[in-house]
Amino acid sequence: MSYPLPEHGHPCFDKGSCGVSARVHLPVAPECNTQCNFCNRKYDCPNEGRPGVSSSILRPENAVAYLKQVYKEVPLEVVGIAGPGDPLANPEKVFKTLELVREAYPDAAFCMATNGIALPDHVEDIKRVGVGFMTVTINAATPETGAKVYRWARYKKKVLRGEEGAAKILENQLMGIRMLKAAGITVKVNVVMVPGVNDHEIESIAELARLVGADVMNILPMMPVEGTPFGEIEPSSSEEVTAVRSKAGEYVKQISHCQRCRADAVGTLTNGLSPEKVADMLKKAARPAEKRTRVALTSREGVLVNQHLGEADRFLIYELKNDEAVLVEERPAPDSGTGDIRWRTMCETLSDCGWIAVSGIGGKPKEVLEESGVMPIVISGMVSEVAEKLLKDEDVSHLAVNNFKCSGGNGRSCA
Repeated sequence: MSYPLPEHGHPCFDKGSCGVSARVHLPVAPECNTQCNFCNRKYDCPNEGRPGVSSSILRPENAVAYLKQVYKEVPLEVVGIAGPGDPLANPEKVFKTLELVREAYPDAAFCMATNGIALPDHVEDIKRVGVGFMTVTINAATPETGAKVYRWARYKKKVLRGEEGAAKILENQLMGIRMLKAAGITVKVNVVMVPGVNDHEIESIAELARLVGADVMNILPMMPVEGTPFGEIEPSSSEEVTAVRSKAGEYVKQISHCQRCRADAVGTLTNGLSPEKVADMLKKAARPAEKRTRVALTSREGVLVNQHLGEADRFLIYELKNDEAVLVEERPAPDSGTGDIRWRTMCETLSDCGWIAVSGIGGKPKEVLEESGVMPIVISGMVSEVAEKLLKDEDVSHLAVNNFKCSGGNGRSCA
């Protein structure tokens, strides 16, 4: 089977194309089926360049509208899905997205990244929608080491821990790559190098990658994230990574130009759109098809947007009247302490609102609200000003607030 190919090559597989071939990552996969000890996907701010972070979650039905915006900004060659969770932990959303994109853009080259535990179950779907490039992350060559890397894994509705979970991950990764290669799909193996944990096995991972037919390999030094079990581990130096690449290169071709793309990255690897620009485009594309003419806001005293969603006991509802944002209603918030039920009830409560402006929000309610078409905006400012700007579709990026503490993903830090 043949797959659409990018005119100038895939930038993540070919260093020569990283400055000329543009790609977009569609953030449609919020759930993950493993928990790695170096990962915390809740962090997200403009300074974060790590995989696994995204400003918003895009629904499949909004993907084409988003791509239309992106194509106006950059000459896309590759459409990919890399998270912010694992694409194959969200198969319905992911394959629906790619079906819609394929219908609208039949010549687009598709890629996907996965941890591989669910890979053998979805190779036929991957072939069907025309994914020509796959990245599989393999972080251990033995269950013993894998048990140190993964806290748990979920496969076929069963949670696996320790060496049992690590063994299933490795088994499915290798089986899945063999199946991908039999289907004619180009495969890259990613490895996150964790000093003192898996660095002694990377050469063995390369040997396994060669045995199952992987085309290229990408060794990345772990980026410590505060609050994770590996958050205090000092990352490998460039000299240490180079030395390991040299040994691994005896088994499979190595690449070294990876930019650790976000799950919502847009552009070439050397010149991408800013996260702020991407966030604004995602926000516009993620609105529901029907026009929602109201905005909800949280406030302690009714003047400032200064209340975390989890603390809110009421919502201020504004709409435009005579070109002015007017408070039309106060609605009680669902009772706390009911878990996911509260967030889903909140979606029903705010079903006529296109946005909810808050001073802070947790990962789960953010995901649930976005999927319902209510876009959470973490922001500060006067309630009336925020409401009017949102309802008039004006820029609010200068009022945006970073909701999480940043780990300084690309060498910068946040206050």
